[in-house]
Amino acid sequence: MDQNIQDELVKQLTNQVRKLNNQQERNIKSQVDQIYTQLESFFWLQRSLKLQGSLPPLRGWPVSPDFLLRLHRWIIEHKPKVIVETGSGASTLVIADALRQNNQGKLYS
Repeated sequence: MDQNIQDELVKQLTNQVRKLNNQQERNIKSQVDQIYTQLESFFWLQRSLKLQGSLPPLRGWPVSPDFLLRLHRWIIEHKPKVIVETGSGASTLVIADALRQNNQGKLYS
């Protein structure tokens, strides 16, 4: 194989490796950002809740800490009188806690 062809192949492979490396770095950064957001939301949620016990494990549950935090804050701010929800886990506890902190509202779960 002549040297020009080898040099071109090396150049192409190097470019492909750089592209893959850049893509992998972006993917990792995105995953780290998502994990950070969930951890930060979980810590703020824990500070906002006035539960006697603790939340059930959120891993594998269909609701994420950032959603629970937004839900809790929305209920505290808007003070709904009635909430109907179909959950039976963390969301139920978070909703009930917010209603209790508001000293008003009824939860149907």
